[in-house]
Amino acid sequence: MGRRLPKRMMPHLQLVSYQPKLGEGAYGPVYGPEVVADRAMIDEKRKIVRSREGNEVVSEARIALDLPDHEALTDGSLVTLWRGRARERTTTVIVTAVADVPQLPHFLEASLE
Repeated sequence: MGRRLPKRMMPHLQLVSYQPKLGEGAYGPVYGPEVVADRAMIDEKRKIVRSREGNEVVSEARIALDLPDHEALTDGSLVTLWRGRARERTTTVIVTAVADVPQLPHFLEASLE
């Protein structure tokens, strides 16, 4: 297991959960059971990102989660931000990226709709 991001960089404790997208069914996307992240970083800034298909899409937020704990979070998964708070909202993952460089912290970043 690689190094984790320091606590000060992952201040949002149990405020992010997700349902990983497992595939497509007869009635649309199929999702797995909800997973609650013990710690996360939530960044709610509007930013243009590229989807896996190469389209430019507006991302309203990004999250960072520990690896390998949350490698099940994939494009199309449902993410709930600010769990249990007045600002709670559920959104969809546009694209994910993995930071996995030797000698540096390992984490997963997800851009959200």
